[in-house]
Amino acid sequence: MVDTVSSARRETLLANGALAIMVVLWGSSFPVIDALVQTWDVLSATVSRQIVAATMLLGLIAIRERRFPLRRSQPWRKLFILGTFGLALSSALMTTAISTGGVVATAMMSAASPIVAALTARLVFNMPLYGGIVTGTLLAMAGGLVIVVMGNGGTAEFRGGEGLVILATVSWTWYSQAAQRWLAGYSQLHITGLTVMTGSMALVVLATLAHVTGLYETRFDLTPASLAMVLYLGVIPIGIGAWLWMFAVSHLGVTVASTYHNFVPVSAVLVAMVAFGAVPTVYHLVGGVIILAGVVYSQIRSHAEKREN
Repeated sequence: MVDTVSSARRETLLANGALAIMVVLWGSSFPVIDALVQTWDVLSATVSRQIVAATMLLGLIAIRERRFPLRRSQPWRKLFILGTFGLALSSALMTTAISTGGVVATAMMSAASPIVAALTARLVFNMPLYGGIVTGTLLAMAGGLVIVVMGNGGTAEFRGGEGLVILATVSWTWYSQAAQRWLAGYSQLHITGLTVMTGSMALVVLATLAHVTGLYETRFDLTPASLAMVLYLGVIPIGIGAWLWMFAVSHLGVTVASTYHNFVPVSAVLVAMVAFGAVPTVYHLVGGVIILAGVVYSQIRSHAEKREN
């Protein structure tokens, strides 16, 4: 019994440690993606880093198992659904959000991810929804309006990118929870690697069709600096970051793990300021604080309700 409790505590600590590292890795991706889409289109920027991540993860699986990681017996239909509507969609939406909304505004809006994740888990998977969510959501929406309206110089201009963060979170939450259920028995490395691969394949098909039909203009930059950014985004935030995320979700659940998204904006803004000279406005900071207040309030109420039950 003691060993079981000790093992559970160790796994919880490891999961929280994984999330702490993930926050830094994901936060660093915001300014790098923003720099990349200056010379790359959204689809090309997304598919290129997904391919890099898939190659790295499948290579790790092959080294670990000493055999080719792809087999006919694997649940390919589920893998393609997860990869396409989970990883690929959320990644493309987030890239579009950053390219249109900017690093600071998009990062601040991502602070509402825990609330969005909790609501998505409730509506899609019928998971428990604890108190404080409604009030927290209203606060988060108010903070979002401050960012969108006042952050754009006091004009009611909605550029779309900020709102896409919410859609990306819904897609990512669904993927995180569905992958654990549909691929039960697979290691977290397998789940991440196989779904990143299928998501990459879906993006390649989409990008190719869009380019061939002339409905979409493809542009990319093959300079060493751009390729280094693609390599970094594929290996670090997606490859390692997604792996750490799936490990944490398998131990803590998607709702608890999502609370760590609160710290992604801090990491993103700090990296943007240090590496790229981005400076948040007062309204960005005020809006971010209001969003965080909503998130913290909902979590305090949720923990209190859990203790009462």
